[in-house]
Amino acid sequence: MATDITLKLDQVIRLLQQTLLAQQMNMLSDQRILSFNVNGETIHMALPDAQCDFIQRIIIQTHHFFEAALLSQVAKMGLIKHDTVVCDIGANIGNHSVYFGRILGAQTVVSCEPQAHAYNTLQQNLELNSLTTENAFNVMLGSTSGRGEVTHFESINHGATRLRSSADGPIAMVTLDELTASYGTV
Repeated sequence: MATDITLKLDQVIRLLQQTLLAQQMNMLSDQRILSFNVNGETIHMALPDAQCDFIQRIIIQTHHFFEAALLSQVAKMGLIKHDTVVCDIGANIGNHSVYFGRILGAQTVVSCEPQAHAYNTLQQNLELNSLTTENAFNVMLGSTSGRGEVTHFESINHGATRLRSSADGPIAMVTLDELTASYGTV
């Protein structure tokens, strides 16, 4: 009996969560852009996959950056200054890149995202927040240059994608040294 009640309660909770997410999605603009304020800065984030992707769903639910507490700790450490070059490897949709550029004011944020769909959203989020897309690259990083491929993709958490080198893979692979050679000290 208790198990039946627990199962029913779990179903009700899931239904309520889905309803709340649907309401939050309806509040987005037609382009699925969410705007929120952080430290007096208005941030705009395109969230095209918020209904299924974990990271985007957290952003829409909290109206804040994903991993906000972690990013706040990075800010408190004081390592990122206006003349700092920061690398966001596996940038996904640009959550951390936008934070480093807009909130911490890093001079340059080099963003790497190998998944084409996430890379397009990364570029959009950089543009929405008046950050340059010149330092955003649709590549994966490896110990050597070459090609790579996706070995595992999770539709419910795009950030959990796994990659590997593959001689005939569709994704360009570069080393961090090659990528950052023109930026000076990183």
